[in-house]
Amino acid sequence: MSFLTPHPVLPPRQGKRSKKIKMKAAAMMALPLLASAASETPNFLFLLADDMGWGDVGYNKDYYQPGAGGADWTVNPPRTPNLDAITSAEGTMLFKRMYAGSAVCSPTRSSILSGRTPQRECIDGAEGCGQEPAWSCYDKLPFPKTTFTVAEAAKEKGYATFFAGKWHLGDFWIKGEPPTYPMKKWPSSHPGQHGFDVWHATEASAESSTTNCGCVPEWKMEGQGCITGTGEWERSALECTNYWFYADDKPAPKCMEPATTDRGCVANLTEKITGDDSLHILQQFENFLGNKTQDQPFLAALFLHTNHVPHYALPEWYHAYNDTFGNPAGNYLGTISQMDYAIGQLWNLLKAKNLDENTLLWFTADNGAHSLHSDLRPGGQNSASNGLRQCKASLFEGGIREPGFIRWPSKIKGHQQTNHTTCTVDFLPTVLDILDIEYPNPSWAMDGVSILSMLNGTSPLEGTPRQILGFAQSGQHAMINDTGSAVWKIVESPAQGQCPIMLPPFKSGEEGPFLFRLDVDGTESKDLCASEKVICDQMKAALADFKDSVQNSRTEESGCAEKSVPRIEIKPRAQPEASVAGVQIVEKVSKTCLSVSKVGAHHVLALAPCTAAAANGWEVSDSGEVTNLAFPSLSFSTEMKVGTEDNIIMLEKSPK
Repeated sequence: MSFLTPHPVLPPRQGKRSKKIKMKAAAMMALPLLASAASETPNFLFLLADDMGWGDVGYNKDYYQPGAGGADWTVNPPRTPNLDAITSAEGTMLFKRMYAGSAVCSPTRSSILSGRTPQRECIDGAEGCGQEPAWSCYDKLPFPKTTFTVAEAAKEKGYATFFAGKWHLGDFWIKGEPPTYPMKKWPSSHPGQHGFDVWHATEASAESSTTNCGCVPEWKMEGQGCITGTGEWERSALECTNYWFYADDKPAPKCMEPATTDRGCVANLTEKITGDDSLHILQQFENFLGNKTQDQPFLAALFLHTNHVPHYALPEWYHAYNDTFGNPAGNYLGTISQMDYAIGQLWNLLKAKNLDENTLLWFTADNGAHSLHSDLRPGGQNSASNGLRQCKASLFEGGIREPGFIRWPSKIKGHQQTNHTTCTVDFLPTVLDILDIEYPNPSWAMDGVSILSMLNGTSPLEGTPRQILGFAQSGQHAMINDTGSAVWKIVESPAQGQCPIMLPPFKSGEEGPFLFRLDVDGTESKDLCASEKVICDQMKAALADFKDSVQNSRTEESGCAEKSVPRIEIKPRAQPEASVAGVQIVEKVSKTCLSVSKVGAHHVLALAPCTAAAANGWEVSDSGEVTNLAFPSLSFSTEMKVGTEDNIIMLEKSPK
């Protein structure tokens, strides 16, 4: 895939690229030029890498040495000449404090689409499946149809929309798995249901090379075979991971709805991917550009699979160079360099089609590096993060602080860089601001903010405060407050993540909270909660408000969670009559008591002011049966279940 304008590309050590790919490139170059840079309407292109540490790029020379934990570490980045060139080019703004919306993949993808903390959409963790075939796995966290997306926003302004790569936000069709509450409402969730006209996607993770080689037995024997991690071509394959898309160019209306999308709505790729997965995604993007109306602006999301496991490099990239330790680049560093080559080709493509000038290209990664085993990341977790604390799945900095830049030459003057705190949730608000679109649900919580004024130079790059930024992940919580003069972060119940050890001074299982000032302590090594008690208390209160806001969003906004039944506290009765024992059952929010009154032949159960009357009194048996003292014949029926926990009764409807 060679284009007209040369850019620095790391030359593979083993020969040239295949003739087949060169022929494809020539065919793509024959396409006419698209919308010119003179157009006032920008294009939007979000490019997302997978499992990439803050130190997994060549251009980042910000080294925390010694790193988190207090030990020196070895600088050992992959070679990324194309990313290095883009970030240093005029028209690019480098963000040195770019955050993923979460410490794992599915939630960050949700944050890009919605502009909101992903837990508001009940995207609480990574979907399952790994590299399993789509027909045998079940993604139980569908993206809610109720939530407005950035693709839907672009379509309001007549944009063509496109998605390619890793979706990981629900099943592409209804599969009949016993549903979770969200799956009852949205049993399928594919990109087309959320605003993308054209899509070409995997449900979950995929190999970085010869992606679908295991889908047809004969493909292992065709051509050079498959890539399985040895650094050479093999006649074996991994399990079948494949791409899916609409079965018809004009899908039936039922295929656009979560409740009616069946297996006939979608089809899978029947051609073998013979090389790099990122180049395959780029090929689909170029096809999209060629097929859409030529003067129509576009919004595209390219969610790459690299560098998620299995990140197996093609031989020419596995052996492309030696790392700091004298070893071959291998499957971790080599695959990132392989992806970097594809990103260079993407830049060439935009230039060749006269799209570079007026396309807002946003690049970052979905979460930090995985370094659980020493052979996954040469140099270890500090090398992957340039010394930041922890890694993927942890809300310490190594799990959420990412490489990131925005390129938009028509608005960004010269080369710029900033330490301003930015996050993937900012993409949707920025697009809305540029397109002058009002968010359709103004009462809903919005975590992202527009950064248009920074991009076009109307607000300063440093010293600008941002809206407080909250994170949640598997029992962990964190919040960042960039005041413009200081960057504060509070962390509760931090986790080790997918790296070998929890770096000192912290230990797994500690609840905290811990307070850090990131602008002077990037490795989160000094807890300031005691010395900065006022700030710590303020941020604890803000974090508590954030948790309440997220819960409200789940039940009252996106509707992805069922409203919980109030927790009811058992308390000794206030001034009980001498002849009446028992307890009161108090609803904790309203401070009212569960009471019984008789209306005609019926008993009415209600919350009422707490008094010493027998109707407010209850007896709880060892088996959990609850009986009213004024009306002994009244006890909870089999339609209710009562559980006790730490002196609390929880009343829930029993399953039918």
